[in-house]
Amino acid sequence: MAHRLKSSTAGPVWGLALGILLTVAGAALWWSGDPSFSESRWDRSAAVAALLAGVFLVVCAGRELHRHHK
Repeated sequence: MAHRLKSSTAGPVWGLALGILLTVAGAALWWSGDPSFSESRWDRSAAVAALLAGVFLVVCAGRELHRHHK
């Protein structure tokens, strides 16, 4: 394949970056979904989903990076 990544850690690094981005986005949604700012319950649900997905990605990518360095 001509388009293969040359580094075996490139995938987990991108996963780590995406996980951090999702976690920050989830925290921002959680803060903006505070009842004092809006009455929408969907903001909280989206925030929890983004936080869970982000933390899951960070943990999985971090474990993969740690496993590759051993």
